[in-house]
Amino acid sequence: MSPTAQRARPASVMLMLGMCCTLACEDGGPRPSAARHDAPVESESPSAKIFPAPLQAKAPDESEGPGGPAAPAGSGGTVGRNVARAILRKLPLVGPVEPEAVTDAEAAGYQLDLLVEWPPAQATVEVGAATVRLMPRLSLHILPETTRHAARLRVEFAGGTLPLPPGTEFVASSDAEGWLVVWPDHRSYRVVPSMALRSVLEERRVDRMPPLAVEVVDVGVGRALARETRRIQLSTPVGTVVLDMVDLPEVGGASALACAFFLALLRAEPRPHCTEGSLPVAARYVWHSGQALEIGAERLVPRTDYRASDFALPPRLGIFKPGELPPLEGLSDLNVATIWPEGRTSTTWSVVNHHDVPMYLLIDGIPVTRLDPHLERVLRLPPGEHRHAGRDWLGQVTEAGGVTSGFLPGATRPEATTRPTVQYGTPPELEAE
Repeated sequence: MSPTAQRARPASVMLMLGMCCTLACEDGGPRPSAARHDAPVESESPSAKIFPAPLQAKAPDESEGPGGPAAPAGSGGTVGRNVARAILRKLPLVGPVEPEAVTDAEAAGYQLDLLVEWPPAQATVEVGAATVRLMPRLSLHILPETTRHAARLRVEFAGGTLPLPPGTEFVASSDAEGWLVVWPDHRSYRVVPSMALRSVLEERRVDRMPPLAVEVVDVGVGRALARETRRIQLSTPVGTVVLDMVDLPEVGGASALACAFFLALLRAEPRPHCTEGSLPVAARYVWHSGQALEIGAERLVPRTDYRASDFALPPRLGIFKPGELPPLEGLSDLNVATIWPEGRTSTTWSVVNHHDVPMYLLIDGIPVTRLDPHLERVLRLPPGEHRHAGRDWLGQVTEAGGVTSGFLPGATRPEATTRPTVQYGTPPELEAE
């Protein structure tokens, strides 16, 4: 060995020892690291229990940081609380949803029944020996989070005049972005963005609209369901809503999902305003047109007979329906011949909807048919004068109507061939020949 190599060897040994000390190397491997201080604590939030192993969760991108992604619109995420964030999955809009393994076990939750006020509609009508509800009703099935599943919500269209068949549901989960529209067969489904819920209800269309800026004001206290409520007012360019909120810690993150449903009708971002344990039970909307819509609470009851698998996204044995919505069985929720037997419907009404949104025709306070935009319908009604009115489902466009009568077949009515019995909206201008 050369003298030069002998001198270099001690120097290299010293260099290696210095690097080992710098990296805290030991013969037995690295020292155990201290316990992490950002791990979720069970007492911080009920949601913290479910986040270590979310169902069908995706791994966070490196760009998302150690805390995971922020909760998106419609997810019911909370802000301003020291809780672990769920690893979210984004429900695909153009393909089937990956099935998740939700245990088919009994689960406890709450059912909130809501009445959608529809003046001047009657509340009910007697058809034969049965009483038929006329005003729309929604049932919110609320499933709090547990160690087995994230918080879930099913918004069921339960009865009355509806834009979707009775039994249709909107389903959401606090660990997923997007909503499912589930057919009454509880198998067929499609995914819609949260901001599309408004256009689904109003026009039976799935419009992908961005959320709007929102202003929030506390407006005091109210009362609903024999409870004192906290009232908040939220405003967007679409309109304003006053929500009655009750403190119900037992529902956990499911309350934020219910809040997200109400805010979707305003196209308002729910994350900054929907929190755990604060459940909206009533809402009053005032649209930019000046018209109003009230959704009131009828009852809030605990349920112990839910099945967790009934809240699965997608449903068990799900059938993906691309580009569809549950079909309505005909254009009328009430068959005119059922309300007024055929022998009594001897006059003809011609009704035209010139508005850009579907309208519902009310005769003597009874919603008898749905009028598609810019189309004419011919109906058979009892003779004599009847009070008529029109409205869209959300109450943004209303027509006070008036009192009129149809015409008998063969009767002399010169204007019958040129003017409908009833028309709503502004007729298009006739083109000059």
